Amino acid sequence: IAACGGLCLVTGNWAYRIATVSFLQMVKESHIVVVYIFTLAFGLAQPKLHEAAVLLFVAASATLAVSAQAELSVRGLLLQLIAGLFGSLQIVLTNVMLARTGKGRIDPLTMVLCVAPLMLVFLVPATVFTWEARIMSQLLEFRGYIAINILLAFLLQVTTALTIRYLSATGMSLASMAKDLGIVYAATKILGEQLSSIQVVGFVGSVLGISAYSGMQLFPQIREAVRAT
Repeated sequence: IAACGGLCLVTGNWAYRIATVSFLQMVKESHIVVVYIFTLAFGLAQPKLHEAAVLLFVAASATLAVSAQAELSVRGLLLQLIAGLFGSLQIVLTNVMLARTGKGRIDPLTMVLCVAPLMLVFLVPATVFTWEARIMSQLLEFRGYIAINILLAFLLQVTTALTIRYLSATGMSLASMAKDLGIVYAATKILGEQLSSIQVVGFVGSVLGISAYSGMQLFPQIREAVRAT
C-alpha cells in the first residue's frame, strides 16, 4: 500500500509539471474503471453486466474529454495513467485492510500511522532524483503555504481511510466527484485554462456515470427495485 501511494504521488505530481490541471482531472475520471477491475481481481465484488455497462460509459466519456484536448500531452497522459493504476491499487488494498470482518481488521488511524512513514522509502529517492538547487530557497519563501499543505495532507490521509472504511472503494470514488468538479472549475476560473464544449460534455458524462455507478453500490435496494419494475 505504501509503495502504491508513493508511486502514485511521484507520477501524479510529475504529470502536473507537464500537462494542465483540467486535462489531468479528466483523465482521473477513468480511474474508477481500474478500481472496479481490481475489486473483481481481489474478490471484493462480483461481475455484473449493468455495472460494467455504466463503467464502459464512464471510460468512453473520459476518452472523449481527453481526446478533445487541443494540445494533447502524451507524457502527461501516460504519467497520469500510471498514477491512476497505483492509486487505484492503493484504494482497493486499503479497502481490504480496513475490512470490518476477517483477518484484515485495522482502524483508520493505525493504517495511516503504519503506511505514511513507509511511503518515505519511495519518496526520498524520488526527491533526490528530481532535486534542484532552488528548492531550499523556495521552501523558506513558501513555508507558510507548505505548513498548511502538510496539515491538509494529514487530514486527507485520515479522511480517505475513514471514507474507504465506511463507504468502500467505490464510495470513495463518489466522494471524489465533488472534488474533481471543484478542481476543474478552479482551473478554468483561476488558472484561465480553456475547455472545449466536447471536453465539457465528456467530463460531465464521466461524472454522471460515476454517480450512477456509486449510487448502485451505496443504495442496492434502489437498484433492485428498478430491476424489479
